[in-house]
Amino acid sequence: MPERDVSQDEPTFPCKICGRRFIQTSLVKHEPACKKLSKLNRKPFDSGKQRATGSDITYADVKRAQREREKVGGVYPRPQTNWKERHETFIDAVSSSKKVDYAIKTGAPLPPPPRTAVPSGNY
Repeated sequence: MPERDVSQDEPTFPCKICGRRFIQTSLVKHEPACKKLSKLNRKPFDSGKQRATGSDITYADVKRAQREREKVGGVYPRPQTNWKERHETFIDAVSSSKKVDYAIKTGAPLPPPPRTAVPSGNY
């Protein structure tokens, strides 16, 4: 393919179908392809169908979930979590574990056990 010197001064012309601008030689090639593509009647992509194929979720379940999401306005309400409390409890447990390890290694008296609240989970 011979290299062509494309100058910045070459005028561009809009495509009659899509409106994109091309130099004259490219426009001659582009317009028939663009006209052919514009005649195609493409159906919209259904991501739910792709999500359902190859998994144990049925297509009906995916569509039901999409309808529920539309009813709520597209957003599922997030459940309230107590992550901060759980994180602080975890940090306290790690800290007290380090204190116990240090006391065992040095022979010092063991620190008092940390106060733990009974988790409010339903068992």
